[in-house]
Amino acid sequence: LTVILPFYNELELIGQAMQSTLDLDYPHYNVIAVSDGSTDGSYEIAKQCEGDYDFGTVRVFSKPNGGKVSALNFAIGLSDGEWILSIDGDGKIDPD
Repeated sequence: LTVILPFYNELELIGQAMQSTLDLDYPHYNVIAVSDGSTDGSYEIAKQCEGDYDFGTVRVFSKPNGGKVSALNFAIGLSDGEWILSIDGDGKIDPD
């Protein structure tokens, strides 16, 4: 499973969105978060979650603004998961 989290200027909510990906009750998955040209500091907040975890890895990227589809396609190109789950930068995933 690869969880993709594209975001643009989600300073107030990106922390909770990223945390919800870390709290998933799933045996193995990777997270790819992509800032689509954010200018408000949300990339820096998301970047703090980057690293290796027991469940897999969290990688955070930044790209020039091109729209949500562009950010999704960027992340899909980096994904190695059989399944892809996408959430918005202002959303949360229930751990279960």
